[in-house]
Amino acid sequence: MVKRNAARNSILAITKTDGSIITSVLDIAQEFVDFYASLLGTEDQTLPVDDGVFHWGPSLTSELASNLCRAVILAEVKTAVFQISDNKVPGLDGYTSCFFKKAWNIVGDLVCRAVMDFFRSGADVTAAQPHHYCPCAQI
Repeated sequence: MVKRNAARNSILAITKTDGSIITSVLDIAQEFVDFYASLLGTEDQTLPVDDGVFHWGPSLTSELASNLCRAVILAEVKTAVFQISDNKVPGLDGYTSCFFKKAWNIVGDLVCRAVMDFFRSGADVTAAQPHHYCPCAQI
């Protein structure tokens, strides 16, 4: 299933604006970078941010603002995972959210720990220690 998803999510060739076809992975990647860089413009064309814009319109109360900074609890993590459509793939491993739901009794603690570690530290813990949080390694 992982290989199938990787193949389905791959771009094997693209046609450039001049009509030529690119098949090299590095050339395809560079073409995307070049295309989107051309859409962004240059740094010289940007305007300074007007700090006054932050005072326009509605803003959060102190209570709501502090609620955004509170610790995430286990029940919220589980609720969020179970609200994802079954055919969605929340990570790079290719496993659908249906897998995580069906195997929650096995992987739930690891998923919750990874999510809560992320919110505590702000770092992507799965990139730093993939073997600690990869549910498939535990099954």
